[in-house]
Amino acid sequence: MKAFQSANFVTDNYYSIERVYISNQNFGILKKNETLPAFAENIKSIELSSNAISDIENGTFDKFNQLETLKISGNKLKNLSSGVLTEKLGKTLTTLRLNEYQLSVTSIDFKYMTNLNTLDLDNNNYIDKVIASSTWTFPKSLSNLTTLILNYCNITNISENAFENLR
Repeated sequence: MKAFQSANFVTDNYYSIERVYISNQNFGILKKNETLPAFAENIKSIELSSNAISDIENGTFDKFNQLETLKISGNKLKNLSSGVLTEKLGKTLTTLRLNEYQLSVTSIDFKYMTNLNTLDLDNNNYIDKVIASSTWTFPKSLSNLTTLILNYCNITNISENAFENLR
């Protein structure tokens, strides 16, 4: 099977695409200048589920100036740095869905995600060990969260300090 290369859709003034759903492809690495470049300025929601994504180049989502919802679930990511979850992205992003991974919350840099109101970490098996630690708390940058989804994370214990920055 040939790997997915890019999505250069033809658009003109008659169309305004706001939501993009692509699943079950073979992306591998999301590259900054090859991911949906033709119409980035109008996109409000991107769902890239089950696409075998193993890495995302820094700044890949920065060109999406109106991006509010990002769902990259069921891929092969091991971490998300502030180079991916950038300050520019953090200005517009309100919903982040990172479910069905083997991620730990310590492998995700939420530093710039100050406008998030929904964070979905459903079905991430490494979250339980971190949340139980008495020294770990969700970062202050997530203080605007109104919805935190932690279903199927095998959590057996939650430290009383875990949520102190989310008040």
